[in-house]
Amino acid sequence: MKKEIVKRSLLGIPLGITISYLLSIIISYLAKSEDYIPCAPAFLALFESSLQAVCVQTLFSALIGAIFSAASLIWEIESWSLLKQSFIHFLCVSITMFPIAWFMHWMSHTVFGVLTYSVLFFILYLCIWLILYQIQKKEIQRMNQHLKKRNEKRAEQTSNL
Repeated sequence: MKKEIVKRSLLGIPLGITISYLLSIIISYLAKSEDYIPCAPAFLALFESSLQAVCVQTLFSALIGAIFSAASLIWEIESWSLLKQSFIHFLCVSITMFPIAWFMHWMSHTVFGVLTYSVLFFILYLCIWLILYQIQKKEIQRMNQHLKKRNEKRAEQTSNL
């Protein structure tokens, strides 16, 4: 299990960095800025240069990718109920994201900002969870239909003997 955690974490690092970079491009575009906005302005203000800020953001993006990837192993613990898996996974990713989002100024440092971030994070998590749940449900239905057809075929072959 430890080996798989390390493996998934290492695979998640470039994914976290890529997603972060793509989000910064999308945010720059949506802000209708003529310039690229690599980080939140309040976060940039904490550093002497934008390069320092981007390097720190990259490290945190790598950490997020690693933890999210490692946390995906929770879904493979078959002895846990879906509710327990979902709750533990949600805790892992929110405990990771909240302090990073605070430090990176992805939320306003006010009660309203924290509440807004928390609600949006929960809604986004729930939407992704529901989409993945529906995909898995359809896959299970497809597999069950395949097994049913295969069993019917075998029963037919056995009755013909």
